[in-house]
Amino acid sequence: MSFGPTRTLLLTLVASSFLGAAAPLVAQSPPTVWPDEGPATWTPRPTVGVITADDLRTHIYQLAADSMQGRAAGTRGNFMATSYVASVFERLGLLPAGEDGTYFQVVPESGSTQPEYASRNVIAILPGSDPALRGQYVLVGAHNDHVGMVEGDPFDHDALRAFNRVMRPQGANDRPGSPTAEQRARIDSLTAYARSIRPPRPDSVMNGADDDASGTGILLEIAERFATLPPPGRSIIFISHASEEGGLNGSRYFTDNPTVPLDSIVAAHNMDMVGKGRVTDVRFGGPAQVQMLGARRLSADFGDVIDSLNAVREETMAIDYSWDRTNALNRFCRSDQVNYFRHTIPVTYFSTGYSLDYHQATDEPQYVDYDKSARVGRFVHEIMHTVAERPARLAILPMEERDLSAQCTR
Repeated sequence: MSFGPTRTLLLTLVASSFLGAAAPLVAQSPPTVWPDEGPATWTPRPTVGVITADDLRTHIYQLAADSMQGRAAGTRGNFMATSYVASVFERLGLLPAGEDGTYFQVVPESGSTQPEYASRNVIAILPGSDPALRGQYVLVGAHNDHVGMVEGDPFDHDALRAFNRVMRPQGANDRPGSPTAEQRARIDSLTAYARSIRPPRPDSVMNGADDDASGTGILLEIAERFATLPPPGRSIIFISHASEEGGLNGSRYFTDNPTVPLDSIVAAHNMDMVGKGRVTDVRFGGPAQVQMLGARRLSADFGDVIDSLNAVREETMAIDYSWDRTNALNRFCRSDQVNYFRHTIPVTYFSTGYSLDYHQATDEPQYVDYDKSARVGRFVHEIMHTVAERPARLAILPMEERDLSAQCTR
Protein backbone atom coordinates (compact mmCIF):
# COMPACT_ATOMS: atom_id res chain seq x y z
CA MET A 1 0.00 0.00 0.00
CA SER A 2 1.50 3.25 -1.16
CA PHE A 3 2.20 6.00 1.39
CA GLY A 4 5.04 8.34 2.28
CA PRO A 5 6.51 7.50 5.73
CA THR A 6 7.42 10.25 8.19
CA ARG A 7 9.69 10.35 11.23
CA THR A 8 8.43 13.44 13.05
CA LEU A 9 8.43 13.34 16.84
CA LEU A 10 8.94 9.58 16.79
CA LEU A 11 12.73 9.80 16.48
CA THR A 12 13.14 11.62 19.78
CA LEU A 13 10.63 9.55 21.73
CA VAL A 14 11.69 6.15 20.43
CA ALA A 15 15.44 6.67 20.07
CA SER A 16 15.59 7.91 23.66
CA SER A 17 14.66 4.45 24.87
CA PHE A 18 18.17 3.29 23.96
CA LEU A 19 19.68 5.64 26.53
CA GLY A 20 20.61 4.11 29.81
CA ALA A 21 19.58 0.59 28.82
CA ALA A 22 21.41 -1.78 31.14
CA ALA A 23 21.14 -4.88 28.99
CA PRO A 24 23.67 -5.21 26.13
CA LEU A 25 22.49 -5.62 22.55
CA VAL A 26 22.65 -9.24 21.51
CA ALA A 27 22.18 -10.94 18.16
CA GLN A 28 19.80 -13.77 18.95
CA SER A 29 16.16 -14.68 18.58
CA PRO A 30 14.50 -12.95 21.54
CA PRO A 31 11.54 -14.29 23.53
CA THR A 32 8.21 -12.80 22.54
CA VAL A 33 6.87 -9.56 23.97
CA TRP A 34 3.70 -8.79 22.05
CA PRO A 35 0.43 -10.77 22.04
CA ASP A 36 0.47 -10.98 18.21
CA GLU A 37 4.13 -12.04 18.03
CA GLY A 38 5.19 -15.37 16.56
CA PRO A 39 8.67 -16.88 16.15
CA ALA A 40 11.46 -14.56 15.01
CA THR A 41 12.62 -17.05 12.37
CA TRP A 42 11.10 -19.78 10.26
CA THR A 43 12.92 -22.59 8.48
CA PRO A 44 11.61 -22.89 4.89
CA ARG A 45 10.02 -26.19 4.02
CA PRO A 46 8.41 -27.70 0.92
CA THR A 47 4.99 -26.24 0.15
CA VAL A 48 1.89 -28.28 -0.67
CA GLY A 49 -1.05 -28.01 -3.08
CA VAL A 50 -3.48 -26.50 -0.57
CA ILE A 51 -3.28 -22.99 0.89
CA THR A 52 -1.89 -23.29 4.41
CA ALA A 53 -0.51 -21.06 7.12
CA ASP A 54 2.83 -22.87 7.14
CA ASP A 55 3.25 -22.45 3.39
CA LEU A 56 2.66 -18.73 3.82
CA ARG A 57 5.26 -18.64 6.57
CA THR A 58 7.76 -20.23 4.20
CA HIS A 59 7.15 -17.51 1.60
CA ILE A 60 6.72 -14.45 3.82
CA TYR A 61 9.65 -15.04 6.18
CA GLN A 62 11.91 -15.17 3.11
CA LEU A 63 10.37 -12.24 1.24
CA ALA A 64 10.39 -9.97 4.31
CA ALA A 65 13.75 -11.05 5.72
CA ASP A 66 16.24 -8.38 6.78
CA SER A 67 18.49 -9.57 3.95
CA MET A 68 15.93 -8.21 1.46
CA GLN A 69 16.57 -4.72 2.92
CA GLY A 70 12.98 -3.62 2.49
CA ARG A 71 12.62 -4.59 -1.22
CA ALA A 72 12.60 -1.00 -2.52
CA ALA A 73 12.15 -0.84 -6.29
CA GLY A 74 15.48 -0.79 -8.10
CA THR A 75 17.45 -2.42 -5.28
CA ARG A 76 19.13 -5.79 -4.96
CA GLY A 77 16.58 -6.86 -2.35
CA ASN A 78 13.67 -6.25 -4.69
CA PHE A 79 15.53 -8.01 -7.52
CA MET A 80 16.00 -11.00 -5.23
CA ALA A 81 12.30 -10.97 -4.35
CA THR A 82 11.20 -10.97 -7.99
CA SER A 83 13.66 -13.78 -8.73
CA TYR A 84 12.10 -15.75 -5.89
CA VAL A 85 8.59 -15.24 -7.30
CA ALA A 86 9.73 -16.33 -10.77
CA SER A 87 11.40 -19.43 -9.34
CA VAL A 88 8.13 -20.51 -7.72
CA PHE A 89 6.20 -19.91 -10.96
CA GLU A 90 8.76 -22.02 -12.83
CA ARG A 91 8.65 -24.81 -10.26
CA LEU A 92 4.86 -24.94 -10.62
CA GLY A 93 5.14 -25.31 -14.40
CA LEU A 94 3.35 -22.05 -15.18
CA LEU A 95 4.00 -20.49 -18.57
CA PRO A 96 6.16 -17.34 -18.71
CA ALA A 97 4.10 -14.31 -19.75
CA GLY A 98 6.64 -11.51 -19.52
CA GLU A 99 8.98 -10.19 -22.20
CA ASP A 100 11.10 -12.31 -24.59
CA GLY A 101 9.83 -15.64 -23.30
CA THR A 102 10.67 -14.84 -19.65
CA TYR A 103 8.57 -14.29 -16.54
CA PHE A 104 9.78 -10.67 -16.33
CA GLN A 105 8.50 -7.37 -17.66
CA VAL A 106 10.98 -4.59 -16.92
CA VAL A 107 9.25 -1.46 -15.60
CA PRO A 108 11.10 1.78 -16.43
CA GLU A 109 11.67 4.06 -13.49
CA SER A 110 11.19 7.80 -13.92
CA GLY A 111 14.06 10.21 -13.35
CA SER A 112 17.43 10.83 -14.90
CA THR A 113 19.27 8.32 -12.72
CA GLN A 114 18.37 4.71 -13.39
CA PRO A 115 18.59 2.19 -10.53
CA GLU A 116 21.30 -0.44 -10.39
CA TYR A 117 18.71 -3.22 -10.54
CA ALA A 118 15.68 -3.32 -12.80
CA SER A 119 12.18 -3.10 -11.37
CA ARG A 120 10.28 -6.09 -12.72
CA ASN A 121 6.73 -7.28 -13.00
CA VAL A 122 6.69 -11.07 -12.75
CA ILE A 123 3.98 -12.64 -14.91
CA ALA A 124 2.86 -16.24 -15.45
CA ILE A 125 -0.11 -18.00 -17.03
CA LEU A 126 -2.00 -21.21 -16.39
CA PRO A 127 -3.81 -22.02 -19.67
CA GLY A 128 -7.51 -22.71 -19.42
CA SER A 129 -9.11 -26.03 -20.33
CA ASP A 130 -12.00 -24.79 -22.51
CA PRO A 131 -10.95 -24.01 -26.10
CA ALA A 132 -13.76 -21.44 -26.34
CA LEU A 133 -12.73 -19.64 -23.12
CA ARG A 134 -8.97 -20.09 -22.72
CA GLY A 135 -8.32 -16.87 -24.63
CA GLN A 136 -9.88 -15.00 -21.71
CA TYR A 137 -8.05 -14.42 -18.43
CA VAL A 138 -8.83 -14.10 -14.74
CA LEU A 139 -6.02 -12.09 -13.13
CA VAL A 140 -4.66 -12.03 -9.58
CA GLY A 141 -1.90 -9.73 -8.37
CA ALA A 142 0.04 -8.32 -5.43
CA HIS A 143 3.03 -6.00 -5.31
CA ASN A 144 6.60 -7.17 -4.76
CA ASP A 145 8.22 -3.95 -3.48
CA HIS A 146 8.29 -2.04 -0.22
CA VAL A 147 10.03 1.14 0.93
CA GLY A 148 13.57 -0.01 1.73
CA MET A 149 15.59 1.10 4.74
CA VAL A 150 14.94 3.52 7.58
CA GLU A 151 16.28 6.98 6.80
CA GLY A 152 18.69 8.12 9.48
CA ASP A 153 19.32 6.37 12.79
CA PRO A 154 17.66 3.02 13.53
CA PHE A 155 14.65 2.78 15.80
CA ASP A 156 14.40 0.72 18.95
CA HIS A 157 12.00 -1.95 17.68
CA ASP A 158 9.95 -2.53 20.82
CA ALA A 159 9.86 1.14 21.81
CA LEU A 160 8.53 1.98 18.34
CA ARG A 161 5.83 -0.66 18.73
CA ALA A 162 4.93 0.71 22.16
CA PHE A 163 4.63 4.23 20.77
CA ASN A 164 2.50 3.09 17.81
CA ARG A 165 0.27 0.91 19.97
CA VAL A 166 -0.74 4.05 21.86
CA MET A 167 -0.34 6.85 19.32
CA ARG A 168 -0.49 5.39 15.82
CA PRO A 169 -2.90 2.42 15.61
CA GLN A 170 -2.95 2.83 11.81
CA GLY A 171 0.80 3.28 11.52
CA ALA A 172 1.95 5.94 9.04
CA ASN A 173 -1.66 6.98 8.36
CA ASP A 174 -1.78 8.58 11.82
CA ARG A 175 -0.07 11.91 12.49
CA PRO A 176 -0.25 12.32 16.25
CA GLY A 177 0.95 15.26 18.26
CA SER A 178 2.97 14.93 21.44
CA PRO A 179 1.68 12.30 23.88
CA THR A 180 -0.34 13.47 26.85
CA ALA A 181 0.94 12.55 30.29
CA GLU A 182 -1.43 9.57 30.35
CA GLN A 183 -0.33 8.40 26.90
CA ARG A 184 3.33 8.85 27.81
CA ALA A 185 2.78 6.70 30.88
CA ARG A 186 1.20 3.93 28.78
CA ILE A 187 4.06 4.06 26.26
CA ASP A 188 6.63 3.90 29.06
CA SER A 189 4.80 1.00 30.69
CA LEU A 190 4.76 -1.02 27.44
CA THR A 191 8.43 -0.24 26.83
CA ALA A 192 9.36 -1.23 30.38
CA TYR A 193 7.51 -4.53 29.97
CA ALA A 194 9.46 -5.20 26.78
CA ARG A 195 12.71 -4.37 28.62
CA SER A 196 11.84 -6.91 31.32
CA ILE A 197 11.84 -9.63 28.64
CA ARG A 198 14.59 -8.67 26.18
CA PRO A 199 17.12 -5.93 25.51
CA PRO A 200 16.51 -3.16 22.97
CA ARG A 201 16.99 -4.08 19.31
CA PRO A 202 18.00 -1.41 16.79
CA ASP A 203 15.85 -1.78 13.68
CA SER A 204 16.65 -0.13 10.36
CA VAL A 205 14.85 -2.36 7.82
CA MET A 206 11.33 -1.59 6.58
CA ASN A 207 10.59 -5.29 6.04
CA GLY A 208 7.10 -4.97 4.58
CA ALA A 209 5.83 -8.33 5.80
CA ASP A 210 2.19 -7.26 5.71
CA ASP A 211 2.80 -4.68 2.96
CA ASP A 212 2.98 -6.64 0.75
CA ALA A 213 4.90 -9.84 1.33
CA SER A 214 1.57 -11.14 2.65
CA GLY A 215 -0.14 -10.50 -0.70
CA THR A 216 2.81 -11.96 -2.59
CA GLY A 217 2.80 -15.06 -0.42
CA ILE A 218 -0.92 -15.58 -1.03
CA LEU A 219 -0.37 -14.99 -4.76
CA LEU A 220 2.15 -17.85 -4.79
CA GLU A 221 -0.17 -20.08 -2.76
CA ILE A 222 -3.08 -19.40 -5.13
CA ALA A 223 -0.79 -20.21 -8.06
CA GLU A 224 0.19 -23.52 -6.48
CA ARG A 225 -3.43 -24.36 -5.75
CA PHE A 226 -4.45 -23.74 -9.36
CA ALA A 227 -1.42 -25.66 -10.65
CA THR A 228 -2.38 -28.66 -8.52
CA LEU A 229 -6.03 -28.88 -9.65
CA PRO A 230 -7.51 -29.45 -13.10
CA PRO A 231 -7.45 -26.06 -14.83
CA PRO A 232 -10.68 -24.05 -15.09
CA GLY A 233 -12.20 -23.07 -18.43
CA ARG A 234 -10.59 -19.62 -18.61
CA SER A 235 -6.88 -19.05 -18.28
CA ILE A 236 -5.40 -17.61 -15.09
CA ILE A 237 -2.77 -14.88 -15.14
CA PHE A 238 -0.61 -14.28 -12.07
CA ILE A 239 1.22 -10.97 -11.75
CA SER A 240 3.61 -9.68 -9.13
CA HIS A 241 3.52 -5.92 -9.62
CA ALA A 242 6.66 -3.81 -9.39
CA SER A 243 7.09 -0.39 -7.82
CA GLU A 244 3.66 0.04 -6.25
CA GLU A 245 5.13 2.16 -3.50
CA GLY A 246 6.66 4.53 -6.06
CA GLY A 247 3.28 5.39 -7.58
CA LEU A 248 1.58 2.17 -8.78
CA ASN A 249 4.16 2.02 -11.56
CA GLY A 250 4.20 -1.72 -12.25
CA SER A 251 0.45 -2.09 -12.68
CA ARG A 252 0.32 1.09 -14.77
CA TYR A 253 3.08 -0.19 -17.03
CA PHE A 254 1.44 -3.60 -17.44
CA THR A 255 -1.98 -2.17 -18.26
CA ASP A 256 -0.40 0.32 -20.70
CA ASN A 257 1.87 -2.37 -22.19
CA PRO A 258 0.00 -5.63 -21.63
CA THR A 259 1.58 -8.96 -22.45
CA VAL A 260 -1.89 -10.39 -23.18
CA PRO A 261 -4.72 -8.48 -24.89
CA LEU A 262 -6.11 -6.18 -22.22
CA ASP A 263 -9.71 -6.73 -23.33
CA SER A 264 -9.23 -10.47 -22.72
CA ILE A 265 -8.91 -9.93 -18.95
CA VAL A 266 -12.41 -10.53 -17.59
CA ALA A 267 -11.66 -9.79 -13.91
CA ALA A 268 -8.77 -8.72 -11.69
CA HIS A 269 -8.12 -9.42 -8.02
CA ASN A 270 -5.60 -7.28 -6.11
CA MET A 271 -4.26 -8.26 -2.69
CA ASP A 272 -2.44 -5.69 -0.59
CA MET A 273 -1.86 -5.99 3.17
CA VAL A 274 -3.65 -9.25 3.87
CA GLY A 275 -1.70 -10.25 6.97
CA LYS A 276 -3.43 -8.53 9.90
CA GLY A 277 -7.05 -7.63 10.66
CA ARG A 278 -7.21 -8.88 14.24
CA VAL A 279 -9.78 -7.42 16.61
CA THR A 280 -6.95 -5.33 18.07
CA ASP A 281 -6.01 -3.99 14.62
CA VAL A 282 -9.17 -2.82 12.88
CA ARG A 283 -12.84 -2.14 13.39
CA PHE A 284 -14.85 -5.29 12.62
CA GLY A 285 -11.62 -7.32 12.88
CA GLY A 286 -11.47 -11.01 13.58
CA PRO A 287 -10.40 -14.39 12.16
CA ALA A 288 -12.87 -14.27 9.24
CA GLN A 289 -12.67 -10.54 8.43
CA VAL A 290 -11.67 -9.19 5.03
CA GLN A 291 -12.03 -5.69 3.63
CA MET A 292 -13.20 -5.46 0.01
CA LEU A 293 -13.26 -2.45 -2.28
CA GLY A 294 -14.40 -2.09 -5.87
CA ALA A 295 -16.37 -5.26 -6.56
CA ARG A 296 -19.47 -3.43 -7.82
CA ARG A 297 -17.92 -0.21 -9.13
CA LEU A 298 -17.79 -1.48 -12.73
CA SER A 299 -19.73 -4.75 -12.62
CA ALA A 300 -22.67 -5.65 -10.41
CA ASP A 301 -22.10 -9.23 -11.54
CA PHE A 302 -18.72 -9.33 -9.85
CA GLY A 303 -20.11 -8.33 -6.48
CA ASP A 304 -23.01 -10.75 -6.86
CA VAL A 305 -20.65 -13.63 -7.65
CA ILE A 306 -18.58 -12.91 -4.53
CA ASP A 307 -21.55 -12.53 -2.18
CA SER A 308 -23.35 -15.58 -3.57
CA LEU A 309 -20.24 -17.72 -3.23
CA ASN A 310 -19.58 -16.50 0.30
CA ALA A 311 -23.14 -17.32 1.33
CA VAL A 312 -22.71 -21.04 0.57
CA ARG A 313 -19.08 -21.59 1.56
CA GLU A 314 -18.29 -23.64 4.66
CA GLU A 315 -15.55 -21.11 5.47
CA THR A 316 -17.69 -17.97 5.34
CA MET A 317 -15.89 -14.63 5.37
CA ALA A 318 -17.06 -11.53 7.24
CA ILE A 319 -16.78 -9.00 4.42
CA ASP A 320 -16.27 -5.39 5.47
CA TYR A 321 -17.54 -3.04 2.74
CA SER A 322 -17.29 0.11 4.86
CA TRP A 323 -14.08 1.36 3.24
CA ASP A 324 -15.62 0.93 -0.21
CA ARG A 325 -18.68 2.98 0.75
CA THR A 326 -16.73 5.86 2.31
CA ASN A 327 -13.37 5.65 0.49
CA ALA A 328 -11.83 7.03 3.68
CA LEU A 329 -8.14 7.99 3.34
CA ASN A 330 -8.69 7.80 -0.44
CA ARG A 331 -8.26 4.07 0.06
CA PHE A 332 -9.42 2.82 -3.33
CA CYS A 333 -6.82 4.98 -5.10
CA ARG A 334 -3.80 3.76 -3.15
CA SER A 335 -3.06 0.35 -4.62
CA ASP A 336 -2.77 -1.40 -7.97
CA GLN A 337 -6.48 -2.00 -8.56
CA VAL A 338 -6.70 1.60 -9.82
CA ASN A 339 -4.90 0.84 -13.07
CA TYR A 340 -7.28 -2.01 -13.94
CA PHE A 341 -10.24 0.14 -13.03
CA ARG A 342 -9.15 2.93 -15.39
CA HIS A 343 -9.07 0.37 -18.22
CA THR A 344 -12.64 -0.76 -17.36
CA ILE A 345 -11.58 -4.17 -16.07
CA PRO A 346 -13.78 -5.35 -13.16
CA VAL A 347 -11.47 -5.42 -10.16
CA THR A 348 -11.74 -6.13 -6.45
CA TYR A 349 -9.22 -5.06 -3.83
CA PHE A 350 -8.78 -7.45 -0.89
CA SER A 351 -7.12 -6.35 2.34
CA THR A 352 -7.26 -6.98 6.06
CA GLY A 353 -6.60 -3.32 6.78
CA TYR A 354 -4.08 -0.97 8.31
CA SER A 355 -2.30 -1.71 11.57
CA LEU A 356 0.19 -0.12 13.92
CA ASP A 357 3.00 -1.61 11.79
CA TYR A 358 1.88 0.04 8.53
CA HIS A 359 4.94 1.57 6.84
CA GLN A 360 6.97 1.06 9.99
CA ALA A 361 10.23 -0.79 10.72
CA THR A 362 8.11 -3.14 12.85
CA ASP A 363 6.27 -4.66 9.85
CA GLU A 364 8.03 -8.00 10.30
CA PRO A 365 6.97 -11.61 9.59
CA GLN A 366 6.43 -12.58 13.24
CA TYR A 367 3.40 -10.27 13.47
CA VAL A 368 1.46 -11.70 10.52
CA ASP A 369 -1.69 -13.72 11.28
CA TYR A 370 -0.93 -16.70 9.04
CA ASP A 371 -4.11 -18.66 9.70
CA LYS A 372 -6.13 -15.59 8.76
CA SER A 373 -4.06 -14.96 5.62
CA ALA A 374 -4.50 -18.54 4.48
CA ARG A 375 -8.26 -18.18 4.91
CA VAL A 376 -8.25 -15.03 2.76
CA GLY A 377 -6.19 -16.87 0.15
CA ARG A 378 -8.66 -19.74 -0.04
CA PHE A 379 -11.49 -17.22 -0.48
CA VAL A 380 -9.78 -15.37 -3.32
CA HIS A 381 -8.92 -18.66 -5.03
CA GLU A 382 -12.54 -19.80 -4.92
CA ILE A 383 -13.76 -16.46 -6.31
CA MET A 384 -11.29 -16.69 -9.16
CA HIS A 385 -12.22 -20.28 -9.93
CA THR A 386 -15.91 -19.36 -9.98
CA VAL A 387 -15.32 -16.44 -12.37
CA ALA A 388 -13.07 -18.62 -14.55
CA GLU A 389 -15.81 -21.26 -14.90
CA ARG A 390 -18.73 -18.93 -15.66
CA PRO A 391 -20.20 -19.46 -19.13
CA ALA A 392 -20.49 -15.69 -19.66
CA ARG A 393 -18.12 -12.84 -18.89
CA LEU A 394 -18.91 -10.45 -16.07
CA ALA A 395 -21.18 -7.74 -17.48
CA ILE A 396 -19.86 -4.17 -17.39
CA LEU A 397 -22.34 -1.59 -16.12
CA PRO A 398 -23.50 1.20 -18.43
CA MET A 399 -21.50 4.39 -17.92
CA GLU A 400 -24.30 6.10 -16.01
CA GLU A 401 -24.48 3.23 -13.49
CA ARG A 402 -20.77 2.92 -12.72
CA ASP A 403 -19.38 4.13 -9.43
CA LEU A 404 -16.79 6.72 -10.44
CA SER A 405 -16.80 8.50 -7.10
CA ALA A 406 -13.15 7.73 -6.30
CA GLN A 407 -11.12 10.50 -7.96
CA CYS A 408 -7.82 8.73 -8.58
CA THR A 409 -5.33 11.05 -10.22
CA ARG A 410 -2.26 8.82 -10.54
